[in-house]
Amino acid sequence: MERFRQSIKVKRERAILVGAILKRGPVGDDLAELSALAESADAQVVDRFQQRLNSILPATYIG
Repeated sequence: MERFRQSIKVKRERAILVGAILKRGPVGDDLAELSALAESADAQVVDRFQQRLNSILPATYIG
């Protein structure tokens, strides 16, 4: 019996990383670890955003 092989092209997932820097918290590159996790999951990081906030706003919180 002859076996058929079929190749499937799968698009690589893309990710946008979003972070908040709280006024009372330390300023570090928190997105570096998240970026490494995304890359290890074979996702392409296309952009990063960080915003300095006084406090978390529930209406715009992601996560």
